[in-house]
Amino acid sequence: MNVLQVFTPDVKDKRLADFKRRLLESPMYLQDEFRSPDMVEVLTRIMFLDPRNIFFEIGKWQGLVGFINILVGYKCSVAFKLWDKAVFGPTLVRELREASDAVMGSYRLKRMTTDTPDESMVKLAKMCGFKVESRQKYGFRWEGKLMTNFLLRKLDEEA
Repeated sequence: MNVLQVFTPDVKDKRLADFKRRLLESPMYLQDEFRSPDMVEVLTRIMFLDPRNIFFEIGKWQGLVGFINILVGYKCSVAFKLWDKAVFGPTLVRELREASDAVMGSYRLKRMTTDTPDESMVKLAKMCGFKVESRQKYGFRWEGKLMTNFLLRKLDEEA
């Protein structure tokens, strides 16, 4: 059973409106400094309109993973957003690992990066081959509370 499906929303897609709502309301998806309706609109337009970005829906709209700002032959960033932990399991981990390996190979990437203040997402990223590169103490603000932000990377070991 496949957990990941390619995600290419159009402006009328209800999932896109739901994603914007989640960015505004959900813990640890977006820092205080960026959590406004105008900023979320700009961010989602940049994310989904840039042809260099590749997104996969997780399960039945249980999360989203995006490979963004792909610079062929060099690097990209990865956005993990998982809002229904019921989909979590070996199949999801295997497919996320395969997807990240495929994007890395297809675009000849040497490096992938992601960051998160959510320790459960750190665990998921590690299972997908990422390693903690550093921690930014007080690097993420959610509802006025300063949290540690984890910076993770995945390298092409053959490069």
